[in-house]
Amino acid sequence: MNGLRRFAGPSLILLAAAIATAPILLHGSFCGDDFEFHAVSWFDVQQCWLHGIPYPHWMPSANYNAGEPRFMFYPPLTWMLGAALGFVLPWPLVPVALIFLSLAATGLAVRALALEALADASATLAGSAALFSSFALFTAYERTAFAELTGGFWIPLLLLFALRDR
Repeated sequence: MNGLRRFAGPSLILLAAAIATAPILLHGSFCGDDFEFHAVSWFDVQQCWLHGIPYPHWMPSANYNAGEPRFMFYPPLTWMLGAALGFVLPWPLVPVALIFLSLAATGLAVRALALEALADASATLAGSAALFSSFALFTAYERTAFAELTGGFWIPLLLLFALRDR
């Protein structure tokens, strides 16, 4: 029974992330300015990978096919994960999966950070509250700014590792 209890908190976080992602899955609303930017990046990264370039630096289709060094300046996790998901999922599900993974990671990271000071149930509630925060949902639903969504889990993880060194 103790072994199953260990998975109760993370399972609730995953369920909360699925609930938060459900409206996007059901209604398919991607109206953010950043969505086209990300989708084109995923297509270009896939083409680079198919041509044997594991870490592309230049995005050839930007600026009316003049290109730009987008991949040198933009965080690699979102454009690499989106392109990789495009190989295994149908394209309409890729942004949904990326939002789910980002929100789940946010909840799990905040839960891990909260476990440093709170009991398991309270830490799980903190993780759920973080992924249902207005900033996370606005960023996921309205802006589709995937790099900003990753800040939801990078910041708590950085704080967690800083606190563990003490």
